[in-house]
Amino acid sequence: MYRHSIYFQFILYDDCGWLAHVQLTLDDAVRFFHGLTPEEVLQRRESYKWVFRQLLRLCPSKGRDTERPVLDACIRTFSNPKTDSGATYQIFDTVLCIPENEYPQ
Repeated sequence: MYRHSIYFQFILYDDCGWLAHVQLTLDDAVRFFHGLTPEEVLQRRESYKWVFRQLLRLCPSKGRDTERPVLDACIRTFSNPKTDSGATYQIFDTVLCIPENEYPQ
């Protein structure tokens, strides 16, 4: 069965500097975006615009002074010993922290 999915890769920073390249995929991405499924984002223009606005808040263009949302992120680490490609980091069980009146409709 064919299933649409959401996949993002972020570089997380904090006050100390670079943390990690992290991935956000599948059901974890749906939870992160307050239950919006990939199908809804593809089919409903308002859902697409909402996700796009949230991404702009997370990653504003240079010179743009935007208040970024808080991320209280859970990150898991895993590796594949067969490929020796190092660690992979993935966001899970995390929701984008935004005011309730800004939740998707």
